[in-house]
Amino acid sequence: MMTPELLIAQLMSCYGYEVDLSYAYNYISMVGAQYAEVNGFHDWLQNFGFM
Repeated sequence: MMTPELLIAQLMSCYGYEVDLSYAYNYISMVGAQYAEVNGFHDWLQNFGFM
């Protein structure tokens, strides 16, 4: 199960940047904790202009 804290840590490790934890909470609530993954999170952030 993906947690917001783990998702942010993976984002930093894989892509070299961080965002506010609230974005991770929103992404996980949208896709579900069992389906949340860092590549999808990164794409979601880019598609919606959060970064």
